[in-house]
Amino acid sequence: MPTKFTGKETTRLALDAFIKINRCTNSLVAQVASSLAPYNLTLSQFAVLEALLFNGEMRSGEISHKILKSGGNITKVVDNLEKMGMVTKKRSDEDARCHLVKLTETGTKKIKLVFPDIRDKIEAMMNTIAPEEILALSTITRKLGIEVSKESLKNDKL
Repeated sequence: MPTKFTGKETTRLALDAFIKINRCTNSLVAQVASSLAPYNLTLSQFAVLEALLFNGEMRSGEISHKILKSGGNITKVVDNLEKMGMVTKKRSDEDARCHLVKLTETGTKKIKLVFPDIRDKIEAMMNTIAPEEILALSTITRKLGIEVSKESLKNDKL
């Protein structure tokens, strides 16, 4: 559904694109989240386990940056994963303010079980558009994300 805004054309286009990006993202995320339910994992828990699987031991702040979640959110997610026996955390020797998070054997088994199913689900959703469209979408959304992040950093420094 396009915007009902009737002002300046460039503003209307921006609002319309934003609405479509937001609706698309929400639909994709909802599908992935529902696919995780049988595994008793939240989307954030999956993202942390996946980041640790492919990157190895990481500081909580690195995980936060990697999966675009706040530090407070990551702390809660990691604490819950630790209670589930899927990760361990320890204070960093270099910086006592940081925790290093690492997959346990249980966590490794879980993410290796779950990841192929979620990967296939994401691939199937994305394959509803042509490969060149996927590449274009990836390029455009990356560019937009980088530019918005730069602007956000500029505004934080003001």
